[in-house]
Amino acid sequence: MKQAPEIHGFFDDQTNTITYLVWDPESLEAAVIDPVLDYDPADGTVDTRSAERVLEAAAENGLSITHVLETHAHADHLSAAPLFKAKTGAKIGIGARIRDVQKVFRPMFCADDLKVDGSDFDLLFNDGDRIRVGGLEIEVIETPGHTAADISYRVGDAVKAAIENNVAFIGAKGAAIGDAAQRGHTAQFGQPARGQRQAKRHHLDRQRHTRAQL
Repeated sequence: MKQAPEIHGFFDDQTNTITYLVWDPESLEAAVIDPVLDYDPADGTVDTRSAERVLEAAAENGLSITHVLETHAHADHLSAAPLFKAKTGAKIGIGARIRDVQKVFRPMFCADDLKVDGSDFDLLFNDGDRIRVGGLEIEVIETPGHTAADISYRVGDAVKAAIENNVAFIGAKGAAIGDAAQRGHTAQFGQPARGQRQAKRHHLDRQRHTRAQL
């Protein structure tokens, strides 16, 4: 009998968001969903303590991280996806409509060198796509809300309820993990606060620096 997928959550107090480590208990291949890169708005510095927690858990369980999956373009926290790619070689995936979001973000964050074709990501997903992680099949479900590019990931044979960017698992063998709404932000492309714009601008610069080192 096939074993149920393992799903472990890592809560980030500062942003009230959750990073998930999902793996196939047979092959020990894993995916990380929505990894957080820690940011201190007081001094504009970042660190990797949240990402390191996930990497340590993966190492303790003997896992090989093959995918980093983003549910959406984050406005409430920075993404550690490039860090995971640099450390594990994992492919980074996101909804294909990220290209629409990038066209908005480029002028909003004065990111004139930001590509708007989605080529900063390894994988672009459409509704109904399926991702293989070992013996697991993860289904992509389009759930536009916070941005046009929002997607959820169905893991196993259970479902999820999205509540202000947190999820409630229903069922014992899996869940869909995604983003339907976010606390403190308007739907689609609400104008972010100045501090968020500065954080995102800093994050875009760090992503380019990380990619340049790969």
